[in-house]
Amino acid sequence: LVSGEVAGGAAFDPTTDNIAYSVDKEPSGGGWVAVYRDLNAPPTVYSNPDTSYYGSVVYDGQGDLFVLGKFSTGRRLYAELPKGADQFTDLTVNHELKDASDLLWDGQYVVIRNGNALCRVALSGSVLKIVGKTRLEGAYAASSDKFWIEGGYAVASRGGSPRARGRYVALWKYPQGGPPVAWAKWVSKNPKELFEGATVSLAPSR
Repeated sequence: LVSGEVAGGAAFDPTTDNIAYSVDKEPSGGGWVAVYRDLNAPPTVYSNPDTSYYGSVVYDGQGDLFVLGKFSTGRRLYAELPKGADQFTDLTVNHELKDASDLLWDGQYVVIRNGNALCRVALSGSVLKIVGKTRLEGAYAASSDKFWIEGGYAVASRGGSPRARGRYVALWKYPQGGPPVAWAKWVSKNPKELFEGATVSLAPSR
């Protein structure tokens, strides 16, 4: 990346070993999605002049790539690059999600994070239909905070106000949701530091 370019998201496809990442150009807008099929070769780059930015990307279990972004008109962008395809297909969602900010994969469904809710979607033609919703009570809902799903749990930062923001990392049962079942305070010597993301390591435990 060079000055003015910001990574919007990244995803790994275990079915092909492909790596995808999105780039947002600031402040001019625009960007692209790059897919590496061979780390020793240049990526295949996808872009659309009508897109103002590309954000979160995720692969499903079949190697299809989904991307979340925004058109230059302000309308939300949802698109899919089917496995083996050479261009993205625009998608719509059957219910407006005003706070959509991330895409995740829960092992069965693509999940759209909408505030502190995780909306499971199934693709029907070119429409993403919401088939289930999990609300994480107390999860911080800012778009910059990142959630993760793994092993029957969702992981996110906990705190219902800017003052409490990012001071806890918490676990919620997934897909049940509700209040967190466990949390740990994140301690920093710098009070201005915030916790904004979490993931789960699948490396063998010690």
